[in-house]
Amino acid sequence: MARIEDAVNDVESEREIMTYLRHEAGHAFNYAYELFRTEEWHELFGSFRRPYRDDFPFVPFSKDYVRHIAGWYAQKHPDEDFAETFAVWLDPESNWRERYYGWGAMRKLLYVDRVAGELGDRAPVHVEGETDITVEEMAQTVEEFYRETTIDETRAIEALALDADLIDIFIEPERKRNGVEYRAATQLLADHRRDVVDKINYWTGVRRTLVRALVAAVERRLGELDLAAEATRSRTAMVELTVYLTTLAMTFLTGNKRLRHRTL
Repeated sequence: MARIEDAVNDVESEREIMTYLRHEAGHAFNYAYELFRTEEWHELFGSFRRPYRDDFPFVPFSKDYVRHIAGWYAQKHPDEDFAETFAVWLDPESNWRERYYGWGAMRKLLYVDRVAGELGDRAPVHVEGETDITVEEMAQTVEEFYRETTIDETRAIEALALDADLIDIFIEPERKRNGVEYRAATQLLADHRRDVVDKINYWTGVRRTLVRALVAAVERRLGELDLAAEATRSRTAMVELTVYLTTLAMTFLTGNKRLRHRTL
């Protein structure tokens, strides 16, 4: 399973695993003590009954929400806002008191800090949750899952016209000069692929599998065109390529709303 996931979407790092575990711990804490039913919770986070939407409006860089999971996820729903706030509070390395000083999100963090202290020694209202789906009820195979989650990415990028832009960023074989050291464009991107995918996903909110497929398509085309960068300008070329990939991702985000993050 790890090999399959790594081929499609990169296996999560230890840091990413802890990110999701802290987020889900926030949901568990909220439901266990039914905080979402209280007036104070509603006043801070909003109505728990608000409908969930995969295509949710968000305000980039808003100081009313913490930043944790990629894609401005705290703005998806009040329940996710609380879970994200709890996750940041729970992270011993978040330095939340300094990082969020002066932010509107600080009220939410202080609420979590206070409530966690007040409820720490109390038994939860709900000791156990309900099973969402049992193994016996699962009908989808692993193959069907991956086909469903990757088919859109393939179709979305197959018609992209990349050549003119990539040739503008890098150098074609016939334009190379004698005595100048060059680095293959494919190797440049390969060296930074994981970081590029992670950061584009984090700052744009475009689904990670799509970003990865987009980067893979560009990397493949760079190799087919045999493009390169002057060694002394390789850093500049990589910066320009990263901006270009981010722009492509944002085009998908603004032009096809369903390509945003899936619901956790």
